[in-house]
Amino acid sequence: LHADPGLAEAHTRMLPSAEPRPRGSVDVDHTLAQAKVVEAETLDEARTWLGPKERMALLHDRALLDRLARLAP
Repeated sequence: LHADPGLAEAHTRMLPSAEPRPRGSVDVDHTLAQAKVVEAETLDEARTWLGPKERMALLHDRALLDRLARLAP
């Protein structure tokens, strides 16, 4: 998605609206993906750190995709 802005835009448009998380319920894969993307300084760092389940969580979250897109290559 990072290499193809058109595909990234199409993917983002297809995502459903984010639903509020029930209090006390934590999606571990999403939480780890978020922490790793926030800590990463480059796209390569994030790519290396994220496991398969965390990547899937990231692909379903507009905010995380936007943050990932702003990382240096």
